[in-house]
Amino acid sequence: MISWVSFWIDRRAVPARVSLSFTTLLTLSTQGNGLRYALPPVSYAKAIDYWYGVCMLFIFGVLLEFALVNSYMRRANKYNNLAQNLNWNTIYPPKIYHNDTDDDEPNRHKNGGYCSQPDLVYKAVFFNRRALAVDQISRVAFPAVFICFNFMYWYYYLEYQMNEDEYS
Repeated sequence: MISWVSFWIDRRAVPARVSLSFTTLLTLSTQGNGLRYALPPVSYAKAIDYWYGVCMLFIFGVLLEFALVNSYMRRANKYNNLAQNLNWNTIYPPKIYHNDTDDDEPNRHKNGGYCSQPDLVYKAVFFNRRALAVDQISRVAFPAVFICFNFMYWYYYLEYQMNEDEYS
């Protein structure tokens, strides 16, 4: 849950978001290893192994969410910087206009023409809003999915396992 705090940290604060996620990941793996060494060794996966495994997946999900948000923010910054370098009525030549994914490969506007400053500003705002939308959705989706996992996990290990033990 601590890694979800990064959804509320500013999208431009890359070091803060990355360090929070990696610190959470390292802390969880250290706690998991310490707990596993304290338990007797068995050849099968224990309930705590599943718990820590899913928690690790959630932290990796936070890192993937950050990568997506960072990608959108980099695109927004690129278009914003290009727009700031142009006058409002100038057109942007396609030989300088780059593809979103590869900065070395030239790419024309989607219509094959030129791109003006309002188009660049629109693209910057579009990617900035998309990054914000991903963060806002993640603020709700990650806790909701984790709550669903908790219900399934605890139902299985408290109800289902107890019922199996009674019939054995």
